[in-house]
Amino acid sequence: MAISAIAGRGKREYARGFREMARGWESKSVEGQIDAANAGRTEAAKGRLTPEKAALVRKRETLLLGKAHLLQQMQASQNPRHRAMLEAALADLERQIAGVGAPREAPKTGA
Repeated sequence: MAISAIAGRGKREYARGFREMARGWESKSVEGQIDAANAGRTEAAKGRLTPEKAALVRKRETLLLGKAHLLQQMQASQNPRHRAMLEAALADLERQIAGVGAPREAPKTGA
């Protein structure tokens, strides 16, 4: 009888210790998530674009998506006239992409 009472108490203590350990683990996980979020904010602040640069990046990405779509259509195209129209559109898109260019750093002033 005494052995079962000790065993029963041991289970309760084990369960209580497990809950305490779980709480500590959860708080460490939350702390890690907060640290990761703060690190992400500082990295985003460092790489922040001006509105003009952001517009250029968006325009370039849009043109590149259009080019990928045209290339996909060209692969599926069997009609020579349709293919010629797609090739002309692709050439136009490539001119626009060259006009936008890669996003550049702002020119540095000074000596």
